[in-house]
Formats: sequence, structure tokens, C-alpha cells
Amino acid sequence: MATFDEDAFGNKPLSRHDAQKLQGMASDWNMIESNLKESAFTLLTEVSTAVAEYADESIVDKELDRLDGLMREIIDIDVEIRTHEQVLKDLHQKVVGGDEIVRSNILEHYQAQVQERLDTYGEKTSRQKYVKSEEYVAFRQSIYEVQHPNEAMPPVVEFLPQGLYAHLIVSEEGDDSDDDGDDIQVGGVLQDFNCP
Repeated sequence: MATFDEDAFGNKPLSRHDAQKLQGMASDWNMIESNLKESAFTLLTEVSTAVAEYADESIVDKELDRLDGLMREIIDIDVEIRTHEQVLKDLHQKVVGGDEIVRSNILEHYQAQVQERLDTYGEKTSRQKYVKSEEYVAFRQSIYEVQHPNEAMPPVVEFLPQGLYAHLIVSEEGDDSDDDGDDIQVGGVLQDFNCP
């Protein structure tokens, strides 16, 4: 009976064939992200628009706050999915570029890279995470258009007050520098082309 020889398989560098597998896994993560965007973001935006049309403001505000929290959670999940995809793409590029990555260390390397990037994202404040998210902007815009027809929407930063974090009002360090040096905030503009 033959025994398994770990030295024959374990510590060899990844080959170009392995790089193709990494690229395939990255594509799988991309497909998951596409499905998330097509379903969850769209559905949550449509539900929030329907809720915003409801007449009882006390119920509407409570439900919109809950939906806002869900949207931010989905955005966080999307960031995690894109992180997995990007780390796999980076590993693929390293292998194709000739960098030697040993098979026995690939899982630890992958997990460490993903965790490092997610930790960096987790350190951001709510404003830093969501103010530039296209999905969050579209979500807030759809609600605003129902609640304030014929009015331009203010910049999204106004919907994320300092200290707002996942349904709790807490002081978040870094809120004073949320804009990352950006001096320009984008908001809606309403133009009336009717003759006086």
C-alpha cells in the first residue's frame, strides 16, 4: 500500500493552471455580486419607495430607518464580496507575473489579505462607507423623490449625520474628516424651464 507523500505535493509554487482556477473563483464572486445588485439592491429600493408613499408618517419614518439600515448592511456585504473577488484577482496576477506562491500557504495568504482589507473598511465611519455608494445614493434618491416631489435632493451626506452607525447614535472617530479631502459635494439640481 502506497502512503501519501506530503513533500511531493505540498510545497510547490502555484502554476499557471492554478492561476486559471484563481481567476475562475474570482469570476464566481463577481457573479454573486451581480446577482446581489440585480436582486437585493433593486428590491430594497422598490420597497422603500412603496413605503415612502404610505400616508402615516410615524410608521413611514420607522420603516424607512429600518430599510436604510438594511441597505447599509447589504452594501457592507457587497464590499465583502468584492474584497474576496479582488484578492483572488490579485493572487492570479501574482502567479501569472511569476511571483512564487507556495500551495501550502495559499489559504492563509488569501484569508489574511481578505481580513486586512475588511478590517480597513470596518474602520471607516458611516459617512466614509456610504456617501459615495451609487446604490445608497439611488436608494435615498428614490425615497426623496416620493416624499418631496419637484424638489432637488440635498447631498447624501445630509442623510448620514455624524455618529450614525447601524441604528445606534454613537460617536465615531473620524467623522470630522469623512470627506477624505473632497471639497465638492454632489447634490440634486432642479431646473424649471417654464416661461414666466
